[in-house]
Amino acid sequence: ILLKDKVNISHTILEHLTDDYKPTYPTVIKLSDNDARIIKDTFTIAKSANDYQTLTKLRNKITEVIEVKAIIGSDVQFIDTILKDYNYYTQSM
Repeated sequence: ILLKDKVNISHTILEHLTDDYKPTYPTVIKLSDNDARIIKDTFTIAKSANDYQTLTKLRNKITEVIEVKAIIGSDVQFIDTILKDYNYYTQSM
């Protein structure tokens, strides 16, 4: 059995959080696991390629879906926070 056969969605969207992590955007619970996976995959590729146009589009789509009016920090900081917040709320369910 190949290792990749045992990997599920929770492994692909998992973010390391400190014990004292405080979430910023509680409305991230509007995202599904699949949404979070797509966000993380797109974010990782765009960030490594310095593709700021894609990062901005991703930020705009996230703010629309989770209904956030104001973001804190750059697109990269915002998306990173969204992924961590998503993990915070879904791990504690």
